[in-house]
Amino acid sequence: MSISTSDILNHISAIHTYSLAAYLRWTAPYFAPEQQEERETLDVIIADQERTVDKIGAMIIDMREVVIGGEFPLDYTSYHDLGFDYLLGKLIENETEIIEKVTKCVNALPEDSEFRAVAEEVLGNDKAHLEMLQELQDGAATA
Repeated sequence: MSISTSDILNHISAIHTYSLAAYLRWTAPYFAPEQQEERETLDVIIADQERTVDKIGAMIIDMREVVIGGEFPLDYTSYHDLGFDYLLGKLIENETEIIEKVTKCVNALPEDSEFRAVAEEVLGNDKAHLEMLQELQDGAATA
């Protein structure tokens, strides 16, 4: 049994809708006053993921399919009110998982299709997010 394109797109959408970065949008991670760059980086990742969800959702609707919802993992509730220094490692872990999952989705989509091109673009953004987070971690390690 093969998985439909809309199922794959829904999976990509859910990965980003329910990511740790998306969850942190609704919580209050602690940023030290000197962590403006860290706060801005998280905001960029959240905004990029929201654009991804909007774009993928529009594609699913254009296919006359249904966008399927989901929920945040329950273990995210233990991340309320924690410092960004701790959450940075968790964000890197989550972004690494996102890249692995989206890579599988990209490979499952038909080659030379608009869907695969968009999924590859999303994957590129995810890799850029991971790099941004790792740079923050590297900067914190040298400080």
